[in-house]
Amino acid sequence: MYMGRHDEAIAEGHKALELDPLSLIINCDLGQVYCFARRYDEAIALFRKTLEMDPSFAVAHFFLAHALAQKGMFDEAVKEAQKATSLAGEADTLVLSQLGIIYAWCGREKRARRVLARLDELSQEKYVSPFPVALVHAALGEKDDAFHWLERACEERDHWIETLKIHPALDGLREDDRYGSLLARTGLDS
Repeated sequence: MYMGRHDEAIAEGHKALELDPLSLIINCDLGQVYCFARRYDEAIALFRKTLEMDPSFAVAHFFLAHALAQKGMFDEAVKEAQKATSLAGEADTLVLSQLGIIYAWCGREKRARRVLARLDELSQEKYVSPFPVALVHAALGEKDDAFHWLERACEERDHWIETLKIHPALDGLREDDRYGSLLARTGLDS
């Protein structure tokens, strides 16, 4: 999936699902592959099926929010992101950043900035991954800030950098030369 080989990843996800169809995380992993493959309708259906099995599974709400936002269904996406944040807790900075990204995408800039401020506050108490911070800046259209945080993620070997090649929230950065340089440095350019 991280190398953009979505068809292969989807096939493997279906094999895993055949082995354990009731696994919440396998369902969400396959849904995540659908999201990164930009197959949002299939992702939404899978996340909703997962939530039928367990409505309190924060991961499914998190990814459902992303898929809904990518389809422009912002009111539903905000609700799902808020639910994920409520279930996972604000301490889960990746989930919190997702809320900021969606706020930015739907034009609620002040709320997105509040999320950035909260991430900064949390960074005074604990480690906050730079990658989600970069995603919020990218969603706000702040390319220089986004690249600053992506560079930091690369330097810190942040494991979320593995999604650099495929993450839809970074689509607005792909034409920038700095993006190609980062891909090359991480080995994700092939």
